[in-house]
Amino acid sequence: MHAPTLLLHAANDPFLPPAAIPRREHLPDSVTLELLPHGGHVGFVHGALPGRIDWLPQRLLAHFACHLPAASGVR
Repeated sequence: MHAPTLLLHAANDPFLPPAAIPRREHLPDSVTLELLPHGGHVGFVHGALPGRIDWLPQRLLAHFACHLPAASGVR
């Protein structure tokens, strides 16, 4: 049994191009791959400068809530 894993990557990451990310069909079913068009390198900052950093924590919490239903009501 594999732990549910979320793999997030931005296509515009300046250090790791999308070609370096495994293709979906090469990943186990326990891995969810989200290749986003923007996000840069680490953080997925969005909005007008200086930007907001709330997208990534919210996305991670949503992923955890899907796989840890007992913890989804915890705030």
